[in-house]
Amino acid sequence: MKLYRLLLLIVILALLLTGCAAKTPDAALEVILDEIIAKIGITDEIPLSANDLNALYGIAAGDVEAQACCITMSGIFPDEIILIKAAGGEAAKRIQTRLEARLAEVKNQSASYDPDSYAIAQRCRVNVKGEYIAFFISYNHERMTEIYEGHFK
Repeated sequence: MKLYRLLLLIVILALLLTGCAAKTPDAALEVILDEIIAKIGITDEIPLSANDLNALYGIAAGDVEAQACCITMSGIFPDEIILIKAAGGEAAKRIQTRLEARLAEVKNQSASYDPDSYAIAQRCRVNVKGEYIAFFISYNHERMTEIYEGHFK
């Protein structure tokens, strides 16, 4: 019985430690954004400021602890690369809500364009890991997500 309890305790501790480690990336958001830009081959990025996040997405500056964001002006839809660390759990929920609204808007707009754009928009997601939120609208969104997720292992 003691061995069973000890094994159960070890499993619970391992799960707790694994869960905590996955909520913080191993690099600053700016570094992750730079890596995405380099690996995808983006050359026309336009950085977004806190004011831009508010104007474009309705994300209040007070809800953002850190951010690394840009858009590109190529293609039918500009690529949108948004990496944010929220200033707390409630702020993360508000940011997620704003980005989900933007994603719904893009899905709706893409329906009137070509089928490829619509299919891409349907696969894009708002990725939330605790206080970290990532949002990729791009033909390369899967690769961007893969690069981002690689920093949470």
